[in-house]
Amino acid sequence: MVKDLVPDLTNFYAQYASIEPWLHTRRRRRKKNGRQSHDERTKLDGLYECILCACLLDLMPELLVEFRPRFLGPAVLLQAKRWLDDSRDEANRRAAR
Repeated sequence: MVKDLVPDLTNFYAQYASIEPWLHTRRRRRKKNGRQSHDERTKLDGLYECILCACLLDLMPELLVEFRPRFLGPAVLLQAKRWLDDSRDEANRRAAR
């Protein structure tokens, strides 16, 4: 806590950056300009709605956050799931092999 109503989100944003929240592609131009089929896009429904406000961190027990700094928290885990499920991300296909 920096002040009364100003939380320190340094750890939150560091954890968010640790999941590399962007598409990993080797080619500069993807086939079909990165378009997805309707079914591929439907898999991502519900994973875009989080606005990364970090409000859920206040609901978590203080001990969990303090003694398990590797725990990413609900917002970061949701975003990680979003990037894992994206059909355009080539890093996931390489890891699955």
